[in-house]
Amino acid sequence: SLKTSLNANVVFLHVLAAGPDDVPVLPSLGLKQSLQSYLEDLKVLTDEVRVVDAAIKPVDFRATIVISRSADPSIVRVKVDEAISEFFDVSNWDLGQPLYLSRLYEVLQAIDGVQFVQIREPVDDIITSTEGAVTAADNQVGFDELITLGSVNYKIYVEKN
Repeated sequence: SLKTSLNANVVFLHVLAAGPDDVPVLPSLGLKQSLQSYLEDLKVLTDEVRVVDAAIKPVDFRATIVISRSADPSIVRVKVDEAISEFFDVSNWDLGQPLYLSRLYEVLQAIDGVQFVQIREPVDDIITSTEGAVTAADNQVGFDELITLGSVNYKIYVEKN
C-alpha cells in the first residue's frame, strides 16, 4: 500500500514468510529488518519503506458431494482431496485476491464421477476489501491478507437409482 502526503511517500510492504511445507507464516523480526535494510539501498530519497506483517485468512471448507453409482468412492475422495488442496495452494493466491465460489464449484464438478456438489462453507464469495485484515468483514479478504485452507469437512454420497 502507498500513503502519500505533501512532503513524503510512505510505502508499506506487507510480507509473509514460507514456513514448513511452504505454509505461509508471519515473518520473523530478523527477516523484516533484513528486507528493510535491503530496500533502504534501493529506494529514492523521498520515499520511506516500511516492512510490515501481512495476514493469513484461513477459509474452512464444508460440502456435500454426490457421486455417480458407477464411480469408486475411494478414488473420487482422493481426487476431491487433491482438487481442494490444489485450489487452495498458496502459489495460486495473491494478497487480497478474492475467492469466488463459482470457481470452486467448477473445480469440484469437473472431477470424473462427481454428479452434484453443495458447498456449505464458505457460505458466499469472499470479496476484496479496501480495508486491511483487521477491519475486513468475514466475507471479505483485506488487501493485506492471503487466503489459505482452514478445516476441511465434506461427505460423499452415492446417487440413488
